[in-house]
Amino acid sequence: MELLLLAAPAGSPRVRRVHLLFVGDGNVRRSPAAELLCLERAQRVAVGSGQVQVSSAGLTATVGEPVDQRMLAALARRRIQVGDPRSRPFSVELAESADLVLCMTGEQRRRVLEARPRLLRRTFTLVEATELLTGVPTDGLATLDLPDRARELARLLDAARPLRMPADSYDLPEPSGRRRRAYARSVEQIARLVQPLSSVLFEVRPPTERADVLSRQAPTRPAGVELAERRGRPETSVAHPPTGVS
Repeated sequence: MELLLLAAPAGSPRVRRVHLLFVGDGNVRRSPAAELLCLERAQRVAVGSGQVQVSSAGLTATVGEPVDQRMLAALARRRIQVGDPRSRPFSVELAESADLVLCMTGEQRRRVLEARPRLLRRTFTLVEATELLTGVPTDGLATLDLPDRARELARLLDAARPLRMPADSYDLPEPSGRRRRAYARSVEQIARLVQPLSSVLFEVRPPTERADVLSRQAPTRPAGVELAERRGRPETSVAHPPTGVS
C-alpha cells in the first residue's frame, strides 16, 4: 500500500517522523489491515500531527493490486476508513526508513533480515512484538518525542528477546476460506495486537503527567527480566498459517 501520513498543518516546520512498516507477502490481506488499524489508532490518539507515518508492503507483492474486499469489508464494519488501498512491493530502502518493521510471520521476518541483516534490532513479527511488550518497562517512553519513543521501544523489545520463553510460532494466521466470519476474526486479532503497541507509541501524556512519571521512576532491572520471571510456563503460540498472501 501507499504510505499513509498524518499530514502536518500547512506552513509548519519540518518535523521528524516515527515510521512503522508492516510486512506481509502479497500485501492484500493481513499487512494492509494492520496498517489501516494502526493508522486509525494513531489518528485518534497521537498529538503532534505530521509525526506519524504508517505503511505496509509485501515481499511477493506487485504494484497496485487491490486489497481483498473481504478484509476491507471486515475493517469497514469496525468503522475504519478504508478508501481504495493498493499493494506495494517490499524494498530494502523502505525498511531502512522504518523505526519498527513488523512482519506477519517468522518466515517473512527471516527474509527481511536476509535482505538486510542490520535491521535485526528493529524487525519483529507483530505477534512477537506484542508479546515482548508485556515484559518491558514502558513508563519512561511517555516522556520522549514520538520518533525517539519508537527507537527506544525497538531497543527495549530487542533486549527482551533473549529472556523470553520459546514459542512454537510467532506467526499471525492468514484468514482461511471464503466466509465473512474468518476475515472478521482476523481483523479482530490484528486489532488486539496493534492496540497495545500503538498506545505505547502514540499516546502523548500532558506535561504534568509526564513529570509524575519521571518522579515515580526508580532504577529498573534490565529490560525483559520481568518477562522471563513471569513466564514460568510455555507461551501460548499461534499456529503456522496456510500458504497464502498477506
